[in-house]
Amino acid sequence: MMAFAAIKKPSAGYTLIELMLAMLLGIFLITGLVQIFISSKQSYRMQESLSRLQESGRFALDFIERDLRMAGFRGCASKSKTMPVNALVNKTAYIYNFSTVIQGYNNVGANWADPDGTGITKPLVGGNDVLTIRRAGDDGVQITGVANATAPLKLARNTVPVLNVCDVVVAADCETATIFQITSNDPNSITHTQGGCSTTPTGGNAVAKLDKKYAEGSLYKFFTTTYFIKLNANQQPSLYRRVNANADEELIEGVEQMQVQYGLDTDADTGRNANTYVNANTILTAADWAKVVSVRVSLLVRTIEDNIASETLNYRYNGNNNNVGTDRRIRRVFTTTIALRNKLF
Repeated sequence: MMAFAAIKKPSAGYTLIELMLAMLLGIFLITGLVQIFISSKQSYRMQESLSRLQESGRFALDFIERDLRMAGFRGCASKSKTMPVNALVNKTAYIYNFSTVIQGYNNVGANWADPDGTGITKPLVGGNDVLTIRRAGDDGVQITGVANATAPLKLARNTVPVLNVCDVVVAADCETATIFQITSNDPNSITHTQGGCSTTPTGGNAVAKLDKKYAEGSLYKFFTTTYFIKLNANQQPSLYRRVNANADEELIEGVEQMQVQYGLDTDADTGRNANTYVNANTILTAADWAKVVSVRVSLLVRTIEDNIASETLNYRYNGNNNNVGTDRRIRRVFTTTIALRNKLF
């Protein structure tokens, strides 16, 4: 009988030490990948937030700049030194007081008293300025004829811009202008009788007769636009505007501060240049507001998300070099100075 001897084979597989080393290397690899992912995500958040911040700042200034350039515009009559005739009953009401084309308020509180009746809804973000601009619209409707100063104005069209009943408009030629309210209209003419639309803030027209027979010229919608800062529904500070008696309109989210200074031409030289820039609280009368020939606007805009920066950031704004952003948001200052074109003649 043959005898069989057991043959020992070497062990197959990994030892415990090898497994532990593999696990350790895997942990290091996964940790590295997670760190790369987190770093990439944070970098993406920062780039996206910065892009949006820059875009918000540019758009916010663009809104304000367009209105400032047109402040006091009244068609061809803009070159005339004769102020427009205001035929409204409530011609001194804030939103129809065209005698002051630029107006503002300095460093208002959250529950600002609003002494002149801008109509903006509170609470505001305290410590900001309020800016109001009055002007005729960009587009006019051509006047093709009229029988007399009380007769309906005949129009080339009434399509763009559409002129509706109760709209406040400016009729202008190259000599003068009249502000009044439309009391009735059709596709080719509008009327301006005494009274009418008395339930609106204008109180209607004080008289039916315009200051002259506008046989030629144009008809423009009238706008009073007020810019201010308040919190939106998400509790983010935002740039708002109110046009005439319409509801407040949010324009740009993330605008934290707005500071405005007014360039005064104090010597009335032919160049109509600003000799000094002052805050609104130093301009006390309508005569002083009439000296404003340029406006400097400075906006502080922040990222919508917090914790974008890796540490607390200090920033400079409005003369303070040690503002502390504990929320680790990134902030940028956007500043522009705009000449009031229609005040430079």
